[in-house]
Amino acid sequence: MSASQRQFRIGECLGRGGFGEVYRATMSSAGGIQATVAVKVLRADLGAEADAMRRLRDEGRLLARLHHPSILKVYDMVTLDERVTLVAEYVEGADLAEWCCKIPARPLLQVVAAVAGALDAAFSAVGQDGQPLRLVHRDIKPTNIRMGRHGEIKVLDFGIAHFQGSEREARTDTGLVVGSLPYMAPERFRSPSVDPASDVFSLGCTVYECLTGERFLGDGNLRAVSKMALRPERFAAHAEGRMALLSNEDPRVLELLGSLLAYEPSVRPSADEVSSRCEALADELGGPSLRTWCRAQPWPELAAHEGPLVGRLITEGALQISDGHVQSAQPGPVIHRTPQETLDEPGPLAVPMVEPTRSRGAWIALGCVGLAVVSLLASGVLSVVAAGVGVYFL
Repeated sequence: MSASQRQFRIGECLGRGGFGEVYRATMSSAGGIQATVAVKVLRADLGAEADAMRRLRDEGRLLARLHHPSILKVYDMVTLDERVTLVAEYVEGADLAEWCCKIPARPLLQVVAAVAGALDAAFSAVGQDGQPLRLVHRDIKPTNIRMGRHGEIKVLDFGIAHFQGSEREARTDTGLVVGSLPYMAPERFRSPSVDPASDVFSLGCTVYECLTGERFLGDGNLRAVSKMALRPERFAAHAEGRMALLSNEDPRVLELLGSLLAYEPSVRPSADEVSSRCEALADELGGPSLRTWCRAQPWPELAAHEGPLVGRLITEGALQISDGHVQSAQPGPVIHRTPQETLDEPGPLAVPMVEPTRSRGAWIALGCVGLAVVSLLASGVLSVVAAGVGVYFL
């Protein structure tokens, strides 16, 4: 171990999938400074040109450039056990999904204000070439919003974010749309363009789920969701029925939510407007603030998973850099691995855009953090099992 190398004591495995694992770890510098961090570790056999590797490099560079209190901080990219690893801050708490139907309107609006502010900052950020990134997250949902025990809010998982700039490596195949189906805006089925209004719609779906405990778009059936995406009248009827479940909510909250869930993206407010409106409305509502509410909650125990690096003390290895990109890992310490397992939580998916003239005849690659099911929907249904799409910060 050189004087400049850090050591990582690997703690609980927070999640794992086909491309690697996420751990909580204690990072120790040569000077004796220790910090709790989250480490996102990719499989050792992934080559430099693997899509998962490209997306991790993109995510690391993005997070390093985005400066906002509600965007996860990234510290470095290193190798641990010969595996490329992204090191980021660890936020003690739980995902917003943990508090669906439990969080009152005022702190919920403050959560939404923080997330919307982060989305606006990400879209407006400037890349290394001096040009706006125009970043769209593409996977806003309750499990990608982290709530800290003291009211901190962090937007997680920029692994499938769309952005402009010369530093971008990963590319989505032409004609494919990536995201999580139960939170996907209607226009994403119809147009190749990626617009920040789609993140606003996903945020609306998140708010709806937190208020009702149900998903706005239902169970995520591709055929049903795509039909609503292509037929405004079908979407309107669905939205009317879903909003009827919120008849007891404050009318001002319902008005705001309705604007987020508007069918036409041009009708939705911008992320900056959402942040301002939520902050103002939260000040008008009674009840505890987000910070007060969070500090009073019985936070759940950390759900740990089995992982091959748990309990190990690993010295960081160097990365081989070429043209600013990570090419491969230098050899690191030899540590015996255990057989890899998988998580059965759903992750992002890839869906081809649907032509307006066709309400049927689409296929979908359902990404799971361990397995993916590729479904061909035409006159019948054909399913095969394929490899997973990745593992993300929890």
